[in-house]
Amino acid sequence: MGAPSHQRDSDDQAERAAFARLRTGDPTGFDELYARHHRNLYSFLVRLSGRVSLAQDLCQETWMAFAVKAGGLDPQTHVRAWLLTVARHAYVDQWRRHHRFGDEAGAEDVADFATSALSASPEHGVFLSEVERALFALPLADRELLLLVGVEGLRQDHVAAMLNLEPATVRQRLTRARMRLANLLAPEPHDKGERR
Repeated sequence: MGAPSHQRDSDDQAERAAFARLRTGDPTGFDELYARHHRNLYSFLVRLSGRVSLAQDLCQETWMAFAVKAGGLDPQTHVRAWLLTVARHAYVDQWRRHHRFGDEAGAEDVADFATSALSASPEHGVFLSEVERALFALPLADRELLLLVGVEGLRQDHVAAMLNLEPATVRQRLTRARMRLANLLAPEPHDKGERR
């Protein structure tokens, strides 16, 4: 269940106020927005790239871009969507330059991140590790859709605009990505037999 609507409204107002302060050069605005969004941005980049060190670099690059460009952004800018868009572009540019996407070391980084940073118990950590590995095994296009909609909670129309796609295309691709993830997480048929 999400936060009550009055709390969301209050959070939105506080964020708009922080963004307005940042746009006028007040560093407290940046500090507040950083505190609100840094953890999610970093988690998104770890899951997208599969590498903790690369995620750290891209996260820093994204925040620097935000600090530099904030004064020229539209006052109605959706800060989280803007940060995720810039972070995604930074990762895609990095991948194109180095062709390092999708190797086993990256998958291990993602699994380790899930276990150490996100788990409340060993059992929870094992489950998250399996989910993260399956997520990382998906094609990049599927993975980013699941992260943006399912993890970051962005509306599908925002994601469509970010990816320069039609909303109907996003819905179709999201359905396909969810099915692929479910298939990766489904137990093998022989495992079912062993449980009987």
